[in-house]
Amino acid sequence: MTHSEANKLSVGEPVLHHGFTVGRVEKTSYDYENRLAKYQLFIFAPYDSLVFERTQFWLESGIDVKLNASGFNVKVGSLETVLTGGVAFDVPENIEAGTQMKTSMQEFKLFEDYTDVVEHKYSDFLHFVMLFEESVRGLRAGAPVEYRGVRIGTVETVPLPLPIAGDGILSKRIPVLIRIEVERVSEVLRQTNLKQFKERLEYQIAQGLRGTLKTGNLVTGALFVDLDFYEDVGEGKIEEFLGYEVIPVIAGGFAQIQRQISEFLDKVNGLPLEDTVNSLNDTLRAAQSTLNSADKVAQDLEAILADPKTKEIPAELNQSLEQLQTTLAGFDANSPMYQQLQSAVAELEQVMQQLEPVLKKVNEKPNALVFGDDGKPDPIPTRGDK
Repeated sequence: MTHSEANKLSVGEPVLHHGFTVGRVEKTSYDYENRLAKYQLFIFAPYDSLVFERTQFWLESGIDVKLNASGFNVKVGSLETVLTGGVAFDVPENIEAGTQMKTSMQEFKLFEDYTDVVEHKYSDFLHFVMLFEESVRGLRAGAPVEYRGVRIGTVETVPLPLPIAGDGILSKRIPVLIRIEVERVSEVLRQTNLKQFKERLEYQIAQGLRGTLKTGNLVTGALFVDLDFYEDVGEGKIEEFLGYEVIPVIAGGFAQIQRQISEFLDKVNGLPLEDTVNSLNDTLRAAQSTLNSADKVAQDLEAILADPKTKEIPAELNQSLEQLQTTLAGFDANSPMYQQLQSAVAELEQVMQQLEPVLKKVNEKPNALVFGDDGKPDPIPTRGDK
């Protein structure tokens, strides 16, 4: 077994297969030329027949605690592995075992754990870069790349070397290297070569396929990369970054909320709040002045009503009404005044009847009152003879 670090295994530690001890660690050494630690195993017969071409080996610690985007996982092994540790081997799921290894001293890579084995069991993959303009805190190497909840790849490097502009200013975008593992996608695409899969992915990017960061675990804040189709994002253009093709991204959920809050606060800051407050203060002062005036009027009215002279007004008004009633009673139909007035009107009517002929005559002959009326018409002059 080869590993980049030493002291991963010690002589005598168990070799496990499905939890059963089937061998022991025989020897440890260090390859200084290749900078690799080497661990020699011996597998007892007949268990040596369980080693195949695609068999993978990984460290089996007694207690394995992981906190990632999937949640909090604790795995406890046997008492021996808890005390000493060990190494396990098997063929990963959904992988063809290949031919049986019948010769000794075959070299295999030693993985950290079974999760590391699963993440590296796919041999066909494509590298892509995503350039995020938001914080990538919580995104770790090994985090899943998913398409609508289905894992299709793995985050490989967070971050890649940050680009620096010509003026020495760091780029606002954080580059993240991912790999899309073709064998994960579907049984159909497993029959597709990498070139065809790449062409298909480029077409989907043009149709609105975008990457975004999503929260995988609210407790730990772990993030993962999600791929999905979005509307109104424009036509995606394939760019390159450090030799890798770039998958376009959009802001994630929390980033969008933060942006919306920021835009709302900018709008609030842009409002004429000072003028509004001043106008409101003026309105309040005017309202206070009006209330003070109304209060003064109420006090004056209360003083008027409390004045003894005001209290005498109803009695005087009642007396005036009684006098008016007495006066109007004098014009009753049975009163002497009414009888005298009616007689005077009758006499006046008789006089007018007597004057009617005289007025008619005067109207016909205005000088009748001076010359009298002889009943003869006025002479009419005639024309004389020449």
